[in-house]
Amino acid sequence: MKLVGVEQMIKIVNLRVISKIKLSLILMLLSGCVHTAENNLPEFTAYLAPQSDAVLGEIDFTSHADASNFRTRLEYNLNESANFAGHYIVTYWGCGTMCQMVAIIDVLDGDVFSLLPPVWAFAFK
Repeated sequence: MKLVGVEQMIKIVNLRVISKIKLSLILMLLSGCVHTAENNLPEFTAYLAPQSDAVLGEIDFTSHADASNFRTRLEYNLNESANFAGHYIVTYWGCGTMCQMVAIIDVLDGDVFSLLPPVWAFAFK
């Protein structure tokens, strides 16, 4: 075992203190950046979408190539109102363990706007 002298111990302690001070300064600077970023976030009120009162009356299964494959799941949304961006319904259903499928339907014309591929390990909280 190598013995460390008092002078070496002081140097080691000083280096650790200096390292902690540097770390503290870096963290303070980063927290300032985060605070600045939070202040520059856009407000939802700046991007309002006109809300439609329409309900989904029918689904156009010809509007998307895979829509007819999920007819039953998509029809669960009939007579529902929009839940996203004013006139869209975002719907999802399970496709196995830790798997969800997501679809977006336009309430105004029944078009299946998007059928997203299966999402694995999707967490709902």
